[in-house]
Amino acid sequence: MQDTDDTVPHVIMAPRSIYFSFGVDVHERYPLEIPKERLDAMSPLKRKLYKGDPKRLTLTADQREGRKWRPLPAFFMAGHLTVSKPLADLLLRFDTGPARLRPVELTAPKGADRGLDYLSLSFYPVTPTHPVLVDRCRNLAPQQPGERQHFIELTVEPGDIVLSATPQNTADIWYDPTLYSVYFASGPLSRALIDAGMAEDLWLVPCTLA
Repeated sequence: MQDTDDTVPHVIMAPRSIYFSFGVDVHERYPLEIPKERLDAMSPLKRKLYKGDPKRLTLTADQREGRKWRPLPAFFMAGHLTVSKPLADLLLRFDTGPARLRPVELTAPKGADRGLDYLSLSFYPVTPTHPVLVDRCRNLAPQQPGERQHFIELTVEPGDIVLSATPQNTADIWYDPTLYSVYFASGPLSRALIDAGMAEDLWLVPCTLA
């Protein structure tokens, strides 16, 4: 089948956006839902890396850019991946696989407390729907020299990210453990996001299936 705008997945670049800036203070988290025997088997260092979804958090100004607040995007990192209510409502119409949406109480100083109806989004496990073919992608750089994990440069162009055409599962939104801090939307979900006017906010860039 020939790839069309409705079948080609898009990469969501929004979490790496440079157009908003704030800090996050996490005050409370949902309890971890990991079996105790699995936690006990982990090293103390690894155990510290496992934290529950944010339940209550506060945005704080980033003084490097002055106390200037911009409207919050629909998809960003705030102690965890955080999405707006309109985006969450759209995602719930699709197959999110093992992803889970939970309410988050988000507060901010006066002047920044607009549009704060957000939810925390969790993904597990990390099985990609269409795995990334790292050796065939452009604009990828290793997180550290010699490491397997890569990140995508902000200058990624349409088609730079190459995905396997053979799916491993059917979820409409996923991430690949070989990449850092980006997510993927299936063709149908990408089309819905574009039709909803969210493409620019999410920095949607079409991938290539090979």
